[in-house]
Amino acid sequence: MIADVAYEFLDETALAIESYQNAGQWEECLFVATRAQESDLPSLAASLAETLTEQKLHHKAATIYLSYLSDVPAAATALCAGTHYSEAMRTVVLHNQPTLLTSIIDPALTEAFASSSSLLAECRGQLKAQTSRIAELREKATIDPLAYLDVVTEADAPDNVSLAPTNASTSGASLFTRYTGASLGTAQTGETRKTSKNRRKDERKRARGKKGSVYEEEYLVNSVRRLVERVDSIRGETTGLVEAMFRRGMRESAGALQQAMVELLEMIKEAVPVIFVPHLTEGGQAVRVEVPVVREFEGLSLV
Repeated sequence: MIADVAYEFLDETALAIESYQNAGQWEECLFVATRAQESDLPSLAASLAETLTEQKLHHKAATIYLSYLSDVPAAATALCAGTHYSEAMRTVVLHNQPTLLTSIIDPALTEAFASSSSLLAECRGQLKAQTSRIAELREKATIDPLAYLDVVTEADAPDNVSLAPTNASTSGASLFTRYTGASLGTAQTGETRKTSKNRRKDERKRARGKKGSVYEEEYLVNSVRRLVERVDSIRGETTGLVEAMFRRGMRESAGALQQAMVELLEMIKEAVPVIFVPHLTEGGQAVRVEVPVVREFEGLSLV
């Protein structure tokens, strides 16, 4: 950035423009080019707008299309791509091009509706399938805790480790003792003897979510957490889309999208307290799980 400013200070216009452009500083770049009355300003502006579009900085791209290229259709397209629907509508009317409402904005809303509906349906299917699978895994844990926790069996257990049945309860401490032959008090000692090879093996199991084990449950719970976060991240975007469709006379579609979001959030609210519960680690100790917050969806009451 120091070089950019230095070139500008020294009136090295070409070098300053190139340096600012390479650094992605489009405002400074266009300032220098405009001040110097560069003949290739339109080409430069178009290039910068294209780069910003690729970076998904759609509002900034729209600013360039309007201010330097007087390209209202391109600006409206960019604003819609960035889900700035109200700004897009205001822009086309302000520049006396209302036909763009039907030729650019309405198709963009229809496409966004299809994409959003597909995403919400995908999330519903994922949540349903993963919730069901987590329930299956937890049932397995009560039936065959050793297999579920992916510990040694009699076939590969060391001679000095007893896996004999016991009438003791399967609390965290007793379960840990049962399959390791160690007490909680000696757990750390056993851990220090665990080779780096075995630790890497455990990490690989956890990373791929070894099917039918506690690792798969951990993987699925984290997957559901990401789903909840993803749905929460599109909350504002969905609200804006619903409002824009309603304003453009697409009331039925607006209502369908809003209902889909409400129903998905209800599913998530029901699933969260069931999925995010304390669980046992390999050592048989309970680990608290951070429960994600599910916020209410403030939609449009008119749909």
